[in-house]
Amino acid sequence: MAPTLLDDDTLLIDCSDRELGLGDQIWVFTYYNHGMVKRLRPAEHGLLHLLSDNPAVPDVIDSENSVQLLGRVVAYMRKM
Repeated sequence: MAPTLLDDDTLLIDCSDRELGLGDQIWVFTYYNHGMVKRLRPAEHGLLHLLSDNPAVPDVIDSENSVQLLGRVVAYMRKM
């Protein structure tokens, strides 16, 4: 999720929030049993876009309902 989030950042995750909203939010989830942190955006026909802020990482479209939401990132801390 660079440049928004960096490898050493500490994330605060709201595990009670597991429903996608319309806002621009960052989520922690599993995708085919791999932990991920990305933006999620619902699309037509029940599809889900997995979006990265890093332009070098391609976006993914989940058509098989393979995403399991774990929570929403509500804050992060970065070392100085």
